[in-house]
Amino acid sequence: MNVRITSNLGEAHSLSVRRMSHAHAAGDVHPTVHPHASLAYYEGGRAEFWCGATYSTRAGDLVLVPEGMPHYTVTADDASVVGLSVCTSCLASAPGGHLAAAFHAVSEGAPAVRTVAVEDRDRVRDLFLALEAELARGAPWHALAVDGYLAALTAHVLRADAAVDVPKGASVSARALAFITRRATDGISLNDVAAHVHRSVAHTGAVVKAETGRTVVEWITNARLAAGRQLLLLSDESIENVGARIGFESASHFHRVFKRHHGVTPAEWRRVHVDADQR
Repeated sequence: MNVRITSNLGEAHSLSVRRMSHAHAAGDVHPTVHPHASLAYYEGGRAEFWCGATYSTRAGDLVLVPEGMPHYTVTADDASVVGLSVCTSCLASAPGGHLAAAFHAVSEGAPAVRTVAVEDRDRVRDLFLALEAELARGAPWHALAVDGYLAALTAHVLRADAAVDVPKGASVSARALAFITRRATDGISLNDVAAHVHRSVAHTGAVVKAETGRTVVEWITNARLAAGRQLLLLSDESIENVGARIGFESASHFHRVFKRHHGVTPAEWRRVHVDADQR
């Protein structure tokens, strides 16, 4: 089973809204992994959706998929969905922080599906569409308007009732990536991932590389850096503490890896992004 790596965000965008429909039962299932978080709202129809566990979704459900979490639609029956793709580490505002925390909770094992109260459903749908229109316009005070819509939408996410999940089987790659998403900042290695999926180190490494195009170590590093960017934006912790909290053995190691991936040091990245948010 191959895992597809796709992105719904443009090169310099932190938010994107899109609409989808799934009219028929899914055929050959391929888990998808995004380098960003996704929030999907089911306007109508129903579907069976896998994201670390299998959920039955229907109109009024919100699905939260953290960055790097494998997911796919198992079956669908005229499902109509509006989705928000989010670079959570790019959002330094209070609403962004609360939304990022909701995604993080899912990566830590919380249910990925929440059900919106009947009386709030029209409002939630309208917020997605208003956010879509605002992102397309780029009118004066654009950032303020986006923050307002995002704050209201996040409030509905936090108010919604969590669904009860029922775990089912998944491929070696899907289980490996889900484990990495949950545990990357604990200092895990390829050995830990292999032990979790009950396969040899060689087999786990080969399967993940063949099916995703990236090595287990690359996935672990990406997940750690995503958590690191979030801490750099939303906390005033020292660079040394940030590196330690996301699983790097030393501040110098964190510094080298971060600069190799982002072209700047953690301190420079924090200065640029925090200053940009305050302007």
